[in-house]
Amino acid sequence: MPIYSQKSYTIAATTTHDNVVPWFPLDIFADGFSVSFGIVLVAGGPINCRIVHTFDDVFNPTVTPVAFNHIDVTAAAGTNPGPVADGNYAFPVRAIKLVITSAASAATFTYTVMQAAQA
Repeated sequence: MPIYSQKSYTIAATTTHDNVVPWFPLDIFADGFSVSFGIVLVAGGPINCRIVHTFDDVFNPTVTPVAFNHIDVTAAAGTNPGPVADGNYAFPVRAIKLVITSAASAATFTYTVMQAAQA
């Protein structure tokens, strides 16, 4: 069964940006691991962001996940409403996370993650 999530977030310039969006756990046992993600600036801004992933268990409270930068989305920027960045993962990682590196003013954005799976 495919996994799909689309959430809207609003942040202010004073927000602790690293913790705005939580880790999004993925099914590492999916037959044909295929994950896509996208970030769209809806209002406000500008925002700067990156996507990170981890191989650690994000459900284990004794583990601090080690984050690795996505190969392509390491410094995405959105100044006007519209697409900020998108990308994918073809090989298994345990979880991905959107990290807002800066926001100059209140910004509303949508973060979408989809994972395909064989039926």
